[in-house]
Amino acid sequence: MALFFGIKMSLYSEYIKEREDFETIEFENSFLTYEISPDKKTCHICDLYIRKEKRKNGKEYLRLAREVIKKAEIDNVENLICSVVKNIELTDYVLNIHKKTGWEYSNENEEKFYLKITLEKFKKRFR
Repeated sequence: MALFFGIKMSLYSEYIKEREDFETIEFENSFLTYEISPDKKTCHICDLYIRKEKRKNGKEYLRLAREVIKKAEIDNVENLICSVVKNIELTDYVLNIHKKTGWEYSNENEEKFYLKITLEKFKKRFR
């Protein structure tokens, strides 16, 4: 693992940072990638993955959500956005989880659905 600002990074995190300039939050059973907009108003959650056997109880999602809140608060982010890829096995599952946790439909294109939530609403749900 390499160090980035004193934080251990996996090879995957190094790859994503170099290729996309996304930040990564990683735990043993989950990860997500994100980027903060240049104006610091929006955090775009780019990718989120939880090991299949850890998806049912919501603990990993909660863990990731709390870490996103910490990162977003540092930059005084106002809104979170995410995208969900259409027509894959997990599309309906992911959309359902996001809907249950307060995310709202924003728009879509041929490939993805886009969802949004204010940081305040997200914090109320996950603190």
